[in-house]
Amino acid sequence: MVMKWSVKLVAETAPGAITEHDLLSLERPDLLTLARLGLSLEETKRLLAALQTQLVAAQIERHGQLGLTCPRAPGPSGAAAPTR
Repeated sequence: MVMKWSVKLVAETAPGAITEHDLLSLERPDLLTLARLGLSLEETKRLLAALQTQLVAAQIERHGQLGLTCPRAPGPSGAAAPTR
């Protein structure tokens, strides 16, 4: 027999706006060895990379939606905003 595992990220980006992202799927045979206990280093790296990809993309999207700008960035006239 084989144990199957799925790791999903569930994000609520706004009230009631829920998205799910599959991050990693694993299979483990029932015969347990130390080499198959937990996550391998490669699996851990894949999981972290998938998580980071989703988090960064969502944060960048949210930042763009909020219309936030750097106060020192040049405005429409090309002049930088005054500093305080």
